[in-house]
Amino acid sequence: MVIVNNNKAMLKKLFGVIILIATIALVVVMIKSKERPNFNQQPKSSELKLITQDIKPIKDNIVITANGNINAKWQTEIKSEVSGPIIYINDKLLVGASFKKGDILLKVEPITYLSQLNRQKANLALAQEQLQEEKVRSQRALSDWQSLNSNKPASDYTLRKPQLNTAKVNLKAAESDLRVAENNLSKTVIRAPYDGFVKSRFVDLGETIQVGTTLAEVFSSENLELVLPLKNSQIEMILQAVESQITVFDIANKENYWEAQFSRVEQSIDQKSRWRNLFLSLDRASNSGKKLPTQGTFLQAEISIDLDMDFLIIDEKSLSMQGEIWIVNNDNLLKKIKPTIAFRNSGFVYLNLIENYDYPIELVSTPSSTLLEGMKVSQQQLNNEQINAK
Repeated sequence: MVIVNNNKAMLKKLFGVIILIATIALVVVMIKSKERPNFNQQPKSSELKLITQDIKPIKDNIVITANGNINAKWQTEIKSEVSGPIIYINDKLLVGASFKKGDILLKVEPITYLSQLNRQKANLALAQEQLQEEKVRSQRALSDWQSLNSNKPASDYTLRKPQLNTAKVNLKAAESDLRVAENNLSKTVIRAPYDGFVKSRFVDLGETIQVGTTLAEVFSSENLELVLPLKNSQIEMILQAVESQITVFDIANKENYWEAQFSRVEQSIDQKSRWRNLFLSLDRASNSGKKLPTQGTFLQAEISIDLDMDFLIIDEKSLSMQGEIWIVNNDNLLKKIKPTIAFRNSGFVYLNLIENYDYPIELVSTPSSTLLEGMKVSQQQLNNEQINAK
């Protein structure tokens, strides 16, 4: 028993010595592996590193993109100008049907207006006859007066001039009444005012209508308008442009496109949205061989305009919340500038040129709220090209 206990004690001592030696060796290795300070190394720079970008004046076409609905330029309520029963309705007056300018769409019983026309023809013939009779009587009165009173002038009444003038006026009135009767008769036939489609029809065959009855609502298929809601600044740019090119696309399929022309601008600003409407016209003449879009289609317009002016074009992220930009001068010091914003478009800001600066200037691409004027900075160029607004 004594021998066994002595062996255990020796093993414990030996194990303790091994642990001690291993610990000492580990400490020595850690001390040797630790990097010694380099007293000759320069201290790290305290300059703030910023990403910058050279910007300079640029003259570039501006592209404004907007969406809107296409509508017919002309939408007409066809009303009756005569009274009577409807005796004919063309299938082209059915809802959704198309028609050409001059097509007969509807007929009203013409007998009343034909009778009026014949009566006016008779009145005209009578007025012509009366005028001829008065001319003969006036000439006869003049001859009689001259044979009896060759040295005295005859009065107008003696020569029947008032009666002759009345006959002339009656003839003109009869001619006018005849034209009215002819016009009324022609209105018993309703013709299409332009190429288009039927939106609604409000009467049926055999129905008796009165003057002013709405017969149908139609719209033009040859002249369309695209209504675009735009910011007032965008409208002003378009109005100032020296040149512009407008292309309209089908949003669902951009292979379908049409040429459009500037038509007009709404002269008031919407009080809620603060936007104004721009109207573009699409017609068949400018899009020969193409089927024009269906009324109500949602389309996208790209308006490329040339203002013939130089701007500084920057990303919106380069403009601070206070409307300021930060630049780095030749001494690598920060400077804050409050530029004049000409307009904004598609994520870019167009600035008027800044006076008393040599270009290009070095712009801080994404300024932070911690920047201070006069701060020493080092910069990394983002690229060497001017931003182009697309």
